[in-house]
Amino acid sequence: MSNHHRSLIKNGKNTVVDIKTLFRFLNNFIALNQ
Repeated sequence: MSNHHRSLIKNGKNTVVDIKTLFRFLNNFIALNQ
């Protein structure tokens, strides 16, 4: 239970990084298609 909770906190920090990476990927994708 505590191990699962610890992984949730770790995933929460990683989600912010994933969103930034996703936006950077989307911006590159849009720039390539123009």
